[in-house]
Amino acid sequence: MQRSFPLAKMNGLIWGLTALFIVLPFVFLVGGLGGPGFGRRFLFGPGALLAFLIVEVWLVHRPTRFTVEPGALVLVYPVRAKRIPLEGLTGAEEVSAKDLRARFGGAVGGGVGGLFGGFGWLYTSKGWVEMDISRTDGLVLLTFSNRIPLL
Repeated sequence: MQRSFPLAKMNGLIWGLTALFIVLPFVFLVGGLGGPGFGRRFLFGPGALLAFLIVEVWLVHRPTRFTVEPGALVLVYPVRAKRIPLEGLTGAEEVSAKDLRARFGGAVGGGVGGLFGGFGWLYTSKGWVEMDISRTDGLVLLTFSNRIPLL
């Protein structure tokens, strides 16, 4: 039996960071229209790069849903899917950010953080944690005997 769950709605913090990131390319592009000169034209490059990165994160790094199939969890993205075998799954639990800090200590992120959520990896004092989150509360932590935890 297959069950499918949409990615949780972004909370206020993630919405705020996302809005800031989405406005930035427009600020650069409009700033580049201000007149002649290398300085103003130079703003087009960063604006175009930021716009490209926003589209890339939406299409490639932000899952739209999680599907549980016999023996696997599938993270479904707009242009790809990532299959995570469930063999070795030792636990699944809802955790708060406070619980996460208590269990893993401080963390440094690698990947996308703030734009539509957090996608990539966290390096903690206890090792790596993979993350695909869209909010900072109501998190689900999957632990495995044969791979790093998944948040």
